[in-house]
This record gives sequence, structure tokens and C-alpha cells, in this order.
Amino acid sequence: MSSDTTEQNNSTDQYDSGKPSRSRRTFLRYGTGALGGLATNSLLSSPAAAAAGGRKPNIVFLLGEGQRLDAQSLTGNKIVHTPNLDRIGREGVQFQNSFCVNALCSPSRGTCLTGLYSHTTGAIDNKQRMIPKEVTLISDLLHDAGYEVAMCGKAHMKNGFRERYWDYYFAYTGAATDYYWPVVAEGRHGKVGPVQTYEGYADDVVTDRALKWVRQ
Repeated sequence: MSSDTTEQNNSTDQYDSGKPSRSRRTFLRYGTGALGGLATNSLLSSPAAAAAGGRKPNIVFLLGEGQRLDAQSLTGNKIVHTPNLDRIGREGVQFQNSFCVNALCSPSRGTCLTGLYSHTTGAIDNKQRMIPKEVTLISDLLHDAGYEVAMCGKAHMKNGFRERYWDYYFAYTGAATDYYWPVVAEGRHGKVGPVQTYEGYADDVVTDRALKWVRQ
């Protein structure tokens, strides 16, 4: 998945069907609400409904770092081979006419977690800003709907979203960390401990912790 937040272009040929089109703002308002509602309805379903396929789906959001359109072999890269990401693209949805309004690390993360433009979240650059507490994150909606939520990897936001609730947290706040001796904070059940130095390549250390949590 591209690291940059995308916005679908509501071009005339896509929506010229005689039906009223929805703006991006309307989609985000009701789309996030529907996401939370879906999880809530699953929680309230009976055991029979759960057995019939009413189980809540697992949601894994992968944020790649600074990828161009052709960063994957699926999208035309002749040098780099990304079979696992290609499979996600083939079996899912690819946005081939989308745009990023603020192609920086911190603003993109703020937008991905809130569905809001960076001038609304306050994360307008990479200067370690904090999203106001009154701004709801998607993880907050999912937690309220009964999901367990986790953040692993590069948070790149002041305080690294540690003030929010996470069932599991393993992340660092800055733009980078020591790649071979990563300095990361870990926490569980809404409490995040002090940073510690880990031995190993940063991506491997983070991925191992994330997979361990998902599989438990």
C-alpha cells in the first residue's frame, strides 16, 4: 500500500450514471461511521449468526514508506519484484487515479488515521506536531466497536500517538531510528513503557513483534 494518503478523483466519466455523486467529505463522514457500525453489529449478533459468517473481519493497514506509483512489480517495476504486495493488489482494489495532497510522512499518517486533511489535523509538516485529543482516530472507532487495536513501526508524530489507547504498541516517534539498534517504546492495554534499545534490523524487529501480536 502506498505510504502517501490518496484521494480519489471524482471525474465525470466515473460518476455520470444519473445518480447523485458523493463528495469526498461525505464519503469520509459516513464511511468511517459505517466501519464502526459494521464492527458493532458483529458484536451484537447471535452465536448462530456468527457461525453463519457474522464474524468481524480482521483489518491490517500496511503503510509503505515513500513509494512511487511504480514501486511494485504489479504497477510496472521491471527491477523490483514484490509478489506478496502484488497479490494484495490483484485480489483487492487498486486506485489508479488518485492524488496525495501532502506527500510528507507525518501529515500522511495523520490523514490516514483520521480521514482529515492535514490543515485540519494540525500535522502540516514533519516537525513533530500532535493531533488534538478531540480529533477521533479510526483506531478509536474500532476500539469502541470491540476491536483490539495495535500500532507497530514508525509513528512519526509528537508522542507517537502514545496518549491514545492501544491494546499493543511497538513504535518510535521520530522520522527514523537506528536501523541496527532500534530505539522503540512498547506497551499493552493502554499503557506504554519507556523506550528501549533492541538488537536487530529495525524492520525485522518491528515485523516480528507485529506478527507475534496478530497470531496470539
